[in-house]
This record gives sequence, C-alpha cells and structure tokens, in this order.
Amino acid sequence: YISDALIHGNAATQQPQYSQPVYINNNPSLQVPYTAPSEYTQQQQYSSPFNARRNTQPVLNLHPAAAPTNDAGLAVVDGKNLTSSKELHDLYLDCGSNYFASDKVYKFIDSIKGTLRGDNVSTSSSRIIEFLDFLKNCNLNYNPQSDAFISTAVSNASSTGAAKSKNSTSMHLHYKPLVLVSLKNGKLELLSKPQTATLILKRGDLVIIDGDRGKDLVLVVEPVVDINLALFINFLKKKIHFDSLITNSQQHFPNDQFIKTLVDTTNGKPVAHELNPKLYDIIELTQLIIPSKQVLRFATPWESSTNLHNKFQDELKALHIAQLKLRSLNNNNSGGGLNIKILNAEFQFDRKKLTFYYICQERNDFRDLIKELFKFYKTRIWLCAIPNNLSIDSKFYDSNKFEWEMYQDMMSHYSMDNTGIVVAPELNRLKLDDFQIGVYMELVKVLFG
Repeated sequence: YISDALIHGNAATQQPQYSQPVYINNNPSLQVPYTAPSEYTQQQQYSSPFNARRNTQPVLNLHPAAAPTNDAGLAVVDGKNLTSSKELHDLYLDCGSNYFASDKVYKFIDSIKGTLRGDNVSTSSSRIIEFLDFLKNCNLNYNPQSDAFISTAVSNASSTGAAKSKNSTSMHLHYKPLVLVSLKNGKLELLSKPQTATLILKRGDLVIIDGDRGKDLVLVVEPVVDINLALFINFLKKKIHFDSLITNSQQHFPNDQFIKTLVDTTNGKPVAHELNPKLYDIIELTQLIIPSKQVLRFATPWESSTNLHNKFQDELKALHIAQLKLRSLNNNNSGGGLNIKILNAEFQFDRKKLTFYYICQERNDFRDLIKELFKFYKTRIWLCAIPNNLSIDSKFYDSNKFEWEMYQDMMSHYSMDNTGIVVAPELNRLKLDDFQIGVYMELVKVLFG
C-alpha cells in the first residue's frame, strides 16, 4: 500500500533482480561494456618561455563521441545505465505509435497534467484539483502510521501539531515515482520500476513488463509519474473497473453526481443517495496501491517489429473466430443466447493469455463461449467488459470497426492470392479502434465536465 511503502518507504530492503543483464560472458552477441576514452579533455603539451619544464593544459573537445551502444540497440550512459539509442527509439515510434494509440494517449495525459498543474482555468479543472486534494487526504488517513492513527494520549497532547501536519499532505506523500504505460488501443496501466533497475526510459519506448503470469509488451507514456498524476489515474482505473462489473446499466450511480457523493460519504456528510457498497468499494476507489507489475527491460528490435506484427495478425484472426463462435452458439441456443458485442481481442505478448473486450447490457453466462475458444487456442481465455454507461461502442467503435474491416480486407486479398499467406498491414500503417483511451476520455468528461 502507499501508506506502507510509498509514504514511509517500508518496502523490502532486498529487491529481486528483475532486469536482465546486458553483458553476459557466454553470449557472443552481447559485448563487454565499452569504456570510452577521455575525449572531453585532451592533454596538449607546450613549452613556456618562463619555465623549462613541459606543462600540460586541458583542451575542451566540443564534439565528444556518442554514447556506446550494444547489439540490442541500447545506449550505455555513465557506464552503467541503459537507454534506447536514437535508432532504436525511432523504431519504437514507427512500430508502436498506432498499435498503442499514442497520439490520443499523449494528448489526454498532457491535458490532465496541465490541469493538475493549474495551467487550465475552467470549472472542470477546478473540480479535478479539488478532487485531487481529497485523494491525497484519503491516502493519509488510510496510513496507520500517520498522525491520524497515533494513540489517543499522544493525539491529545499534540492535537495542534497533528492538525497542522494533516493539512500538509505533501509532507507525508514521499513516494517512489511509478511508470505509466499504454497497452493496445490506449488502455492505461501504472507500473513499478525496480530499485535495482538501471533503465532510463523515454516517452515512446517499448518495454517488456510483468504480465498476467507471464510477460507483456507496452508503450511508455510517462517514464516518471508524480504523485498527483498517479493518484488521479489510479482513481480512474478503479472507477472503470467497478463500472465494468455492473451489467445492468440501471444500477450505475449517475456519473454527474458520483464525485460529490463520494467526497461527502467519505467525509461523513449526509447524502441524498448513497453509493451501493456492493458495487463500489470506497477505500479501493481512492487508495493508491503499489503495483506489483514492473518494467523488466527494453524490447528488442525483433520484438518491437516482427513479433508485435505477428501478434496483431493473431488478434485479428482471434476477433474473427470469436465472432463466429458467438454466432454459432446463439444460433444453436433456443433461449436467446449471449447478448454481447465483442469489440476487440488482445493477446498477451507471450501468448499465455487471450483477452476479449466486450459490451453488454445484461448478465450473461460465458462458460460455453470460453470452452469453445479454449478448445481452439489452448491458452487462458479472459472476457473483459467495457463499462456500459459511457456509450463507448457508439462513440468509438460502431461507426468505424477498423480492425474488423481490416480483417475482412485481408481475407478478400487471401481469396485472390495463391500463396496462402494472409498478412496484415505494416505497423506504421495501422488504424485501430481507440476505444480503450476513449473510456478514460469520456469518464473524465462525465465526472468533472
């Protein structure tokens, strides 16, 4: 929890080594660390008419050598830190921008950062800043070691100091910055960075991270996330999670009243309509928890290009197969079948998990569909709902269906081609349904607009 580790730094002192070593003696493709010569200062000898001894004088070199790179395209900084070279970073941008909806993600995050800094002057911006103060106070109160939880005797003896300390939230929120990344279609994720890591990340880098019982590949959005952005994004993610579990759209609490009701309920003030505790966990909504998933290493050029492209092709086929399975089950079911709309498919990078994103307006039994998909793919199948109270399908999917149309176009070329090979467009030519980042955009609009 942030109360245990982010504020007071009570994390385990011994951290596991998550980043893979770059220089390995038994791997001929990886080179021994390069020690750059001292080219910034060259020694020049000259004779002095006043002294027969030869002296040395440093001469500044205005064109130092570039940082050495290894075979993976990584640049070595200060002899130990790793960052992506210009060539590798350009490859990341070329391959990952469309797949991870980087343009819309960057625009959304930069707008939120500007609002949290106070750059934007509007009613919605003021509401967001006020709510941020509320989130900070919540995380202080959840901390059992803060002044809000000291013993009664001590509290009475230093009530003035405690009150002053409680209002100074920034004094207590000492936390190690997280990393904000984007998955396919702009789905956001907060990650930890190992203390032993020597990775210098940049926006647009592609990195390998801890996945769900495996590994995944993501796009770096914010290499260093400050406490304000972390608290706000964490709340949005939790709100989306709870909303996605509500199948009956009539059970959703009105979004335009949600923030005020949440704040008043937490502060013990009377409210006209209470939040249903079975649908919304107030503590989980507002408390920032240290993510267990971590950034492991930079993606290799092959992973960023060929492997990511192959993964996307598999996702297009999986979307088509899921649609066929769903149609077949519904045709053979006299009871009406499944009333869902499958929007997208996403493989984990190591193919150990296949997730289908869908929207529905009622409770459904997915067991038969999951069985059929598992028999075909022999991997873990996960069905993940998109909140049905934001009209995401009508605003970001129905009018385009870019990936569905892309697959249909691929198959039409396949029928005319004798090679038997179906190839998706190149990664830098993709146009996907950016509904995942659309969920965040719409949620901020309805909560604070």
